[in-house]
Amino acid sequence: MSYQTEILLVSPSYLKRTTYISNTIDDDMVTTAVIVAQDKYLIPVLGTDLYLKVRTLISTSAITGTEYETLLEEYLQKVVAWWSMVELLPALHVRHDGSNVVVRTAENSQVISTSDLHREVERSRQTAEMYTDRLVKHLRYNWDSKYPEYHTNTEDDIHPVKKVYGQSGMTFSQGRSYRSGIKHIIYPPSYG
Repeated sequence: MSYQTEILLVSPSYLKRTTYISNTIDDDMVTTAVIVAQDKYLIPVLGTDLYLKVRTLISTSAITGTEYETLLEEYLQKVVAWWSMVELLPALHVRHDGSNVVVRTAENSQVISTSDLHREVERSRQTAEMYTDRLVKHLRYNWDSKYPEYHTNTEDDIHPVKKVYGQSGMTFSQGRSYRSGIKHIIYPPSYG
């Protein structure tokens, strides 16, 4: 059985450098959060066509020196990193152990309370929404001269949202486990 190649707009090391998570967090958990964040939060903002354009440019190593590289490095990576945090924090709090879901514990540390976890996720959500709002404003202002794919979606494509609204409440989505045989292409390749 072959798996679809996932194009990751941020690497686990990028996420660890630009957010509050520790370098000791398992890269597989981070990768799952990135995949979910891209699917759940980025595609609805970019729309199908622009998202696929960026993915194609990354997978063919043709993004360098284009407007899309600027879009990726100045906007998309921050959006994906912070929405990944929204998805990752609850996953760090619990562990799926066989048929049970249990709270993680570690030596020499104290488990965070549910209210503290809610606060941390909400803080990450607010940062993600701020970066998403900046992205949407950039796209709305520049689509005709730089990103024509922003307005070429048809029929059952996902059409991009044009405004970002803050949400109250929490999203506890663990995403799905991705098998270790899946191939990942991470931008930029030098970040590993």
